Amino acid sequence: MAAKVKEVTPPGGMLYTDEAIYFLLKWTPPPGLEFSYSHELNFGPKKNAALHIIPLAELKKIAAAGTYDTMATCDDDDIDTFKMRDLYENEVEAGGCNVFWGKK
Repeated sequence: MAAKVKEVTPPGGMLYTDEAIYFLLKWTPPPGLEFSYSHELNFGPKKNAALHIIPLAELKKIAAAGTYDTMATCDDDDIDTFKMRDLYENEVEAGGCNVFWGKK
């Protein structure tokens, strides 16, 4: 999956993926995507910003706005939660995971 993500994500592009893929690609996750379980937290805007927390409701809005050039996940629930199939033209299964790119 990491190889496919690298292939389809433009240089400097925005990527939403699982932590392991950032690690394998040696890419620094965007602020707020460093730890996926943090999306379950919400301490209010000021503390969220200081702790790099993006609550799930806000993350859904960010994704729906077309922020990410590529979204990749091994979690089928993420595909539905973020409506990835509605946001992207292209999808490929790689290593039991899914990579989405080419914004609609």
